[in-house]
Amino acid sequence: NGKYSNNNNYNTEFYPTTCMTDFINTRFINGITMFGIDLMVMIHVEEDESESNIVREKWGSSSIQVLENEGILDSKTFLIHGNYLSDSDLDIIANSGATICHCVTSNLTVADRVLDITKALERKINLVVATDGPITGAGFNILNEVRKVYQYQNRFVDAEKVSPQKCLDMITINPATP
Repeated sequence: NGKYSNNNNYNTEFYPTTCMTDFINTRFINGITMFGIDLMVMIHVEEDESESNIVREKWGSSSIQVLENEGILDSKTFLIHGNYLSDSDLDIIANSGATICHCVTSNLTVADRVLDITKALERKINLVVATDGPITGAGFNILNEVRKVYQYQNRFVDAEKVSPQKCLDMITINPATP
């Protein structure tokens, strides 16, 4: 208890195509919370078309619907990527209070699509920007990453432009917002 944190917050990261069965096992989640650990879940969701299809074939719905059905999707859920989130998935996320982590360089490099952040922002979803690491994200420079978010969104997405202030919020205020 508290060995890694003052407030008993622990991060657990999952990938839906490799461990969703264990992840949605509510005995696992309840076992963690029984010991007074306030679990923050980080999960890669809807990152690419193949992952999206695997989850839909196995569970008959999107990763977001699976998480919601299992009672796991809430303000302590940190969703990484989300390139294949549908409008209904975004509505579910908005109602849950979960956060989406946008890694545009990684997604442009290895994924086949990028999250339309305008749709997330319209729903007032807490949106943060991260690099996704040096292998797929070309480094850890968060300022370069947020600049790419701004450039990509305002040049290539046929949607409302995103302001520099809104992008800055994604690396300052938004990550600090529960």
